Amino acid sequence: MNAVCSLCVYAAICRKERRELRWPGSLGAWEGFSNASDADLVAEQQIWAAVADADGDAAAKNEAFNCSNGDIYKWKQLWPVLAGKFGVEWAGYEGEERRVGLTAAMAGKEAVWAEIVAEEKLVATELGEVANWWFVDALFMDKWEFIDTMNKSKEHGFLGFRNTVRSFEAWIDKMKLYRIVP
Repeated sequence: MNAVCSLCVYAAICRKERRELRWPGSLGAWEGFSNASDADLVAEQQIWAAVADADGDAAAKNEAFNCSNGDIYKWKQLWPVLAGKFGVEWAGYEGEERRVGLTAAMAGKEAVWAEIVAEEKLVATELGEVANWWFVDALFMDKWEFIDTMNKSKEHGFLGFRNTVRSFEAWIDKMKLYRIVP
């Protein structure tokens, strides 16, 4: 699943409606450490794993490996980046009593998205094709930190990594370049 596209769509709708980009998740997800997996890094690791035996690392054959960028971040670091990319004001965690998940907040926004697509000359998409609100809600409801390790991959010779903030910015920029989001 890809949360970045959904978050870009959320930011675009906030901009269209002149609303601030409110954090829809828990305090744990806002403050806690997490890690991400850049899609290109996942592909690199899959290719590495597929050819590892051919390169002489028979120990990697038929093994399962985690894949994450190799750094950690907090969503409170990425939220202002997202807001900046869409030119909207933002608000961080405001307490459980003010929290509204994206499934509820974005219900009935299909017409707003259709207007954005038409006005911005984006690739023709329906809201449900570019946004997975339930997935973002599930991701942001965690009350604990989510961190894995790349040690097994490193021990077998895969040393790929990504800077999560740069990766987040790059994927937003790619989606804008390909006219998926404004």
